[in-house]
Amino acid sequence: MPTDPKPATVRRKKSDLGKVFPSGVRVGKTPYGFGVFAFAFIPEGTPIARVSGQVIHDPDYSSDYCIDAGDGMVLEPAPPFCYLNHACEPNCELMVYVPEEEAEKIGGFPDDDCVYGSEEERVPDAVAEEEEEEDEETGNEVWVEAIRDIMPNEELTIDYSWPADRAAECLCGTPQCRGWIVDPAEREQLPKS
Repeated sequence: MPTDPKPATVRRKKSDLGKVFPSGVRVGKTPYGFGVFAFAFIPEGTPIARVSGQVIHDPDYSSDYCIDAGDGMVLEPAPPFCYLNHACEPNCELMVYVPEEEAEKIGGFPDDDCVYGSEEERVPDAVAEEEEEEDEETGNEVWVEAIRDIMPNEELTIDYSWPADRAAECLCGTPQCRGWIVDPAEREQLPKS
């Protein structure tokens, strides 16, 4: 992943619409813009693809799309995952993979969103050929993984879980919709409607 201290911008292009990426996902239309859709069946527990993009080495950097990549870094995702939308009942989650050597250096496993192990343990062969880059400074990688079976043409979604001070109205329409894109633990901090 290239590193650059300048602020990042998400490069969203109409030419991404309909494009099928080697990871087996495509970009399609949603009622609120573009989204990422499964091209074929994806079983629960499948690591779908590594999220590539621009690494920002600034713990205070923030944008609507950046992803915490650990070690004081954030990742501005590139297509297709810059189009990954929120749902209160998501079918995917983001995982930060930390090489075993790095885990040993920091004394263990810092949180539940980190997974440790060799690349062979987590990367499907077809995806391994596509996803060769990683952050050269730490080796950390951010991956999208299926947390339930995903059917062909189903939109891939994650739970953004934004802090209450950045919450936005939610339009996901799932049966358990919280009404807000917000961390469930901070839902009570929002004004009652």
